[in-house]
This record gives sequence, structure tokens and C-alpha cells, in this order.
Amino acid sequence: MTQSLSSPLKKKILSASSSSTITMRESLSIEENSRGVVIGGEKEQHVQLAWKLIEETLRDFGWRFDRQRQVFYEIQSEAQKLFADLEKNIEKEASLMSECFSKSQKAFKHDKKAEAKVLSEEGKKHQELMQKFQKQSSEEMLKFVNKNNSLDVLDLHCQYSQFALDIVIQRMSELKKKGFKQLTIIHGAGSHSDKRGPKIKPIITNYLKNNRVDFEEVNSGQILVTLCQ
Repeated sequence: MTQSLSSPLKKKILSASSSSTITMRESLSIEENSRGVVIGGEKEQHVQLAWKLIEETLRDFGWRFDRQRQVFYEIQSEAQKLFADLEKNIEKEASLMSECFSKSQKAFKHDKKAEAKVLSEEGKKHQELMQKFQKQSSEEMLKFVNKNNSLDVLDLHCQYSQFALDIVIQRMSELKKKGFKQLTIIHGAGSHSDKRGPKIKPIITNYLKNNRVDFEEVNSGQILVTLCQ
């Protein structure tokens, strides 16, 4: 973990441009050893600000800090355990759906139209159940992954791409009503995507562009959206 995080962490601290962080980085020492990244500072407030940057950087990589246990944990790992449990019902219904549709096509080819219709209807029922379980999974994962986030930070890890945009639109609407000016969306860097690349990021950014919503890419896994009232 040290090797993959130290470079982005140093970059984040050293590239910070506000007056407070300029003073901070001049007073900090950042060293890497076999045990991790060591940050030292002349003043307590500088170290505290550095700690904040550490938390933000780790969050971009899918890590959170548990203040009760005083440890960092990989939310993707814990979330994946829950996701895997929820996925069992989805995979079961998807398999049954596919089986029914396949048998229906074969029956139709053999001129067994009545049987084909029955199998097709059965397949549709399994499809509806699969979609129901997917929606349930989306809602539970959204709650779990964002349990420690403020309202203006939305983490979309472990989300299905077909639900991600609706979640974003709903959150943007909610924040506008409450007078928020910005929304941070964590879509992930796509490290768990297939060879076609990230799916959620382009869906969201295309929507924002098409609707002329201002946003900026904070890094490869996060965007900051400006909310117009």
C-alpha cells in the first residue's frame, strides 16, 4: 500500500495552493520507509492539515479511517463482502432467466409455440426478480458505502451502472433544495472494471456535459460538481 499511495499523497500535499497549505508544506517532512509514509511537522496545525490530506488521498483509493477503532480499512473489501452476499440471489435469477429464454428459443424453433410462450413468461418473471434484487443491492450498498460520508459526498463504489445516474440526479436535487453549492462524487478509478474500462464515470460526466452542469475532475476517481440554485 505504501508504494501505491505515497506518490499521490506527496503530490497532493506539495501541489496544494492555499496560503495555509503553502505554509504547511514548507514546515513538513515527508519520508517513506519500510513501515510506511512518515510525516513530521513543526506545528500541530500543519500536521493536522496533512492528516486531512492523507484521509482525502486514501479515500480516493477506497480507504476510510475508523475513528473508534483508530485504523484505516479498505471499504471496497468490506463492501465487496456484503455485495457478494447480495449478488447470490441476482446470479441465481439471472441464471434461471437465461435458461428459460434459451429453452424458449429452442421450443419455438421446433414449432412448440405454446411451450415457448410459457418458458418465455417464466424467463420474464426471473428477469423481474433479478432486477428487484439488483435494486435492493444498489440501495443497501449505497447506504453501506456512504455511512460515514456527509450529504455532499457521494461514493458510488459497488454500484450498478444503470442505477448510478439516478442516484446522482436525486442527490443533486436534494442538495440544491438544502442550499448546498457543491457535490463530490467518488466514482472510483476503474481499477475493478473490465477491459472496456470504467462504466460509471462516462455515464455521469456525459450527463453533466449534456445538461451544462459545471464540474471538475479532482483526480482519476473523483469529480467535484458545482450546483446551480
